Amino acid sequence: GQWTEMTMEKDSALTMVQIYNTLYNMETVFTAAENWSAEQNDGEIILSGVIPEEKFYDVEEYTRWFQLIGMSGLSEVYFAGVGDVPVTVTLDAKSGAPRSYSIDLAHALETVTNNVLKELNGGESGDGIAVKEYQITSVLTAIGGVELDSLSDFVKKDAVNYEEEFSLMAEEE
Repeated sequence: GQWTEMTMEKDSALTMVQIYNTLYNMETVFTAAENWSAEQNDGEIILSGVIPEEKFYDVEEYTRWFQLIGMSGLSEVYFAGVGDVPVTVTLDAKSGAPRSYSIDLAHALETVTNNVLKELNGGESGDGIAVKEYQITSVLTAIGGVELDSLSDFVKKDAVNYEEEFSLMAEEE
């Protein structure tokens, strides 16, 4: 519930917000996923497919879906055993325009986390963790309709600038 201000280099900032780049992430899903099936329901076409295990690492590196839980940027080694990752895409039945995509990441996150824990424990798997649900759903409501300067002055003034906060903390020490 808090806005943040980022003043990083352009390339770094764009990488950090890639998870919110819904249209391009959906395009990535379409490119990587296979074994599509389709059904029509109330003016929508619902496509179901899977991102094969061998493609998932590259897709996650681009989309940054694991960034929300602090796991982005891991080596490909940790993705061994994630299996195929299920994805659903919804299209408008009349126009074919994309409406949303949803991806079930529970098993992938569980596998990656347990692979990391196994390495940290010197090769011992231990009990590991179980992930019951981790799903990302993105809805496209206005493709190309967002203006760059759409944040109000109130939001800009109230945003937390972490770089400034860290600088202040360093000065206090």
